Amino acid sequence: MDSFNIQGGKKLRGIIPVMGAKNAAGPIIAATTLIRERVVLKNIPDISDVSALLDILESMGASVIRGADHSVVIDASSLDIATINFNLIKKIRFSIFFLGCLARRFGKIQMAIPGGCSIGSRPLDAHFSALRDLGYECSVDDQWITVEKKSDPRGSIVMSEFSVTATETAILASVLCDDSVTIKCAAADHVVQDLCWFLNAAGARISGIGTHSLSISGVKSLHAAEYWIMPDPIETGTFIALAAATRGSIEILNAAPEFLTLEMRKFENIGVTFTMKNVRRSLHDSY
Repeated sequence: MDSFNIQGGKKLRGIIPVMGAKNAAGPIIAATTLIRERVVLKNIPDISDVSALLDILESMGASVIRGADHSVVIDASSLDIATINFNLIKKIRFSIFFLGCLARRFGKIQMAIPGGCSIGSRPLDAHFSALRDLGYECSVDDQWITVEKKSDPRGSIVMSEFSVTATETAILASVLCDDSVTIKCAAADHVVQDLCWFLNAAGARISGIGTHSLSISGVKSLHAAEYWIMPDPIETGTFIALAAATRGSIEILNAAPEFLTLEMRKFENIGVTFTMKNVRRSLHDSY
């Protein structure tokens, strides 16, 4: 489909749920490669990038059971990186999340460049800088990235930019370190927080969540976990905008208003009204 034909003039009505944030689901799915027990993830968005990540897991021998209720059960206890599907790796940028995880688990990983794009057009330098500070040797050519564990991590690393995905790579490569690591100038976006909450639910020890300085005390292993992916604030904001544009009235389920404070203030300034129901104390309370 090349275009949408929209017939306006009708008010939106009804109830609509918000699905899990794609950019939270991605690194959390990749994080299951660090866990040698069963993980249950809920509120998984049904989109192609997420499906491709699950296919990549299966190509390495992980057991992936997709549920009709937007849940997935993953058992990555038996992985073989020799069977990884590089064609899928090349198709999606999302596959970058496997870099730090697999390097941590296996000590060395050679992986196709995610998304099939050149390093020059979409640089991954912040990922490599963080991994080098964590004791990994990184090399890149036109088609391949090679990452190998060579030394102990620095006690404190400084991100070269406020990159969300690079911060997540640093977190994923740090949680099973023998020592403690502080990540400074870390991105503090909602999806970074959700990854940290998931890892803590699986036994990691991460503090400073939601700030630009994360303290990670390494643990020997992570354990089984059941986790609900955070609702997508962008999707929530889109539904609010649609209701406002049509002068409609809708009920949005599983919203995350704590990550929409500025947007909601702007909506209020133009006359949009809200009623909050069953507000949680924090995002990682039960939905």
